[in-house]
Amino acid sequence: MAGGGIEVTKMQTLELLSEAMKALKRSKKLGVDVKPAKPLMEHALRAFSAGDYAEARRLGEEVLRRFSGSS
Repeated sequence: MAGGGIEVTKMQTLELLSEAMKALKRSKKLGVDVKPAKPLMEHALRAFSAGDYAEARRLGEEVLRRFSGSS
């Protein structure tokens, strides 16, 4: 069960990235320019795919900091 911790981290990161995407969609609907977030999300998704969940989480949190107040 050593991989259990990794899976939790993976799932938590996936949930955070999902929330970041939702925040961007809400912000865009409100007329906020979300273009600056595109490179951050692309980098976060690449990091996630590569298994670098810490980096993916860091970038997802940055998107949320910038855009969750728009919701």
